[in-house]
Amino acid sequence: MLYTCVELTEVEECTINYREVAKANINDRVSWVCVAIGEQKLKVSGLYKPPSYDNNEFLLVLKSLFVKHQKRHIIVGDFNINLLENTNVVVNYKNLVSVNNFEIKNDISEEAATRISANTISLIDHVLCDRHSSINCLVKVDTNSLSDHNILSVQVDQHIKVYKPKVAFDCIH
Repeated sequence: MLYTCVELTEVEECTINYREVAKANINDRVSWVCVAIGEQKLKVSGLYKPPSYDNNEFLLVLKSLFVKHQKRHIIVGDFNINLLENTNVVVNYKNLVSVNNFEIKNDISEEAATRISANTISLIDHVLCDRHSSINCLVKVDTNSLSDHNILSVQVDQHIKVYKPKVAFDCIH
């Protein structure tokens, strides 16, 4: 299980407007939900690909998500593709991300591994961000005693227009 925290900076105590944009159908193998936040419609998606799901089929699903939701989009999830390996799947995944104007925001190193067991170290939880929307995000990995995955924290430096509650009053003369 992946624990993720998305933190938006420069938000004071108030209400942030959001709405669900899309999500995976019940029959789909990949779990996915996308919400738009604020008036500028920053999209944040959570994604889970089961380890047993065919990677080539997943890349087709991911490509369709990139095409449908191109701009102002951050995708965070358990992709179950180990970025620490040099395999055809990893190369194809990185190429797909790049060709669709997204970038992997994780530090790709063993020190930034997101799943560590007695026998393996892997980086299977990823943060993707589109390159053309001036979204600045910082990814941090913290240890986690509740799960076999480390915690992925994503700090997004983005100005989002927020809504402060309006106070209604009547004037009595």
